Amino acid sequence: AGVGSPVGRAMSTTGSTVSRRSRAPDPRFAHLKPRVDTGSNMRKLMEKYEGTSGPNARAKQTHTYFRRIKPLDLERRLAPDIECEESIYAYDLDEASAAMSLGGASVAASIVSHAADASTSASIAAAAAGASVLCLDCRSFEQYSDSHVRGARHYDLAQLSHSTNHFPKELYFFRGPAGGDKLIVLYDADGKGLDEAANAFVQRGIENTYVLSGGFHGVCVRCPHILSAPPPVGLSDEALEAHSGGGGGGGGGG
Repeated sequence: AGVGSPVGRAMSTTGSTVSRRSRAPDPRFAHLKPRVDTGSNMRKLMEKYEGTSGPNARAKQTHTYFRRIKPLDLERRLAPDIECEESIYAYDLDEASAAMSLGGASVAASIVSHAADASTSASIAAAAAGASVLCLDCRSFEQYSDSHVRGARHYDLAQLSHSTNHFPKELYFFRGPAGGDKLIVLYDADGKGLDEAANAFVQRGIENTYVLSGGFHGVCVRCPHILSAPPPVGLSDEALEAHSGGGGGGGGGG
């Protein structure tokens, strides 16, 4: 039949109707996206903020495996260890003084030197004697040398990238379950830069890892008497002011 005939016109009309009919999307290709960037549009915005409260929503926090402890809670946990340390130190001074009167300065010096050599294993002995807290100062060694939490030892975060020997040997004497009696406390200047390191500690088997809220600055404000030396003179007033508001008590120390 010709195109002008009734049959031809009917076939032409039917074909155009079929071609205009929309097809259902094939689920096999649902994951494919167009390569051409056509700019921002409502569909892209809805996909970007799906499941949130919109463009002004707070970013979701990454999951943390560690716990936090506040300066006053750390002070409470360290009090028995500090008291024991002070009594041992006083005993050493008395012994050196007695030796001075009996055998002279050389004998006294040998006693003090022996005590200094024994300080390397002091934290291990403390753990064996029932000490429950090991503090690791993650600031620079110069800052650690100026002042640190009493009993803390310096820890270089670069050790986490080593293939072996990630942790000091003392740490294994304080390792325990999360929420147990023993704590391994990490701190830096302000307590804001240790999330990744603390998560790495837990993932490598140190489940009782804590991060000190406010870090070294928080201790300077809340309980400076647990420091090995007065806070550095160069510590800015702004840094101290940032931790001077609000309460310092509360849970988190187990």
